Amino acid sequence: MSVIFVQIVILLLFAITATIAWQRKELWLYIVITVYAALFENIDMLISAGKPGGYSYHEGLAPMVIDTPLFVILSWSIIFYGAWVICRGLTDNLWVRAISVPLLATIIDFVMDPVATKMRLWEWNGYADTDGILGVPLANFMGWYLVIFAFMLTLWIVDHIDFLGRVGKYIIIPIFAFALFLAMFGLFGVVAVHTGISLTNQIWYLSLFFIPVAAACVALWRIFPGKVKISRSEYGWLLFTRLLFYAYGIGGFIYYGLWTEPLFWGMIIFSLALEIIANIKFLKNAEINRVSTL
Repeated sequence: MSVIFVQIVILLLFAITATIAWQRKELWLYIVITVYAALFENIDMLISAGKPGGYSYHEGLAPMVIDTPLFVILSWSIIFYGAWVICRGLTDNLWVRAISVPLLATIIDFVMDPVATKMRLWEWNGYADTDGILGVPLANFMGWYLVIFAFMLTLWIVDHIDFLGRVGKYIIIPIFAFALFLAMFGLFGVVAVHTGISLTNQIWYLSLFFIPVAAACVALWRIFPGKVKISRSEYGWLLFTRLLFYAYGIGGFIYYGLWTEPLFWGMIIFSLALEIIANIKFLKNAEINRVSTL
């Protein structure tokens, strides 16, 4: 699979998603998300450099934003925003959103990261292809969840601080969210050390966290339903974008021979099942109009 082709597709998807965010009057959020992605990707690489589970990107993935490929930052923003909009139609409860948005984003990473690792887009320090979760550290998936969870909590906290003003809030959100993430991820590190997480047992810890979280989210979507207005084209493009990321993962799953790995089958089935449940619930709750805005 051509890396250049992947980068071009990501640029197009980013532009489309930015247009949707602008139409929904949420472009400010999309920009803040993108700044946040650039911030935590680069600082996280600096902090984890040379440590087991740390990572580095292939040098040929230009253009770069400091040490992170631009398309990685844009991909993260696209996935986050799609999860954000879908979650608006799943629940109106802020706390349920806080645990649901990172889940809806991370399930896409479940099927993408093992393939991207096989493509050698990035490398994990101290991890062979059979270590961790198909060569990907548990910390990566937990990091995806916690970095978005921290952002969701920060949005709620900053919304109650009036003296900052609108611009002040936009500036402080990425900084505060990343600081909160570091505290949470540090706690995860302590738990990992004291519970005996190793290179060979990480899938069990992944399951022990994400299966209960997914079950709780599905139950809470029923208890605290949401409502969102969205045009047919907006929803169609957001769904298409999510499905395209899944297609990338499943295509790589076949191309790189991961179809022989029962674990990857399980991750795909888990992710797609939750995706279907979330979209069925979204369509039931959402007010979808026929106006074409794209």
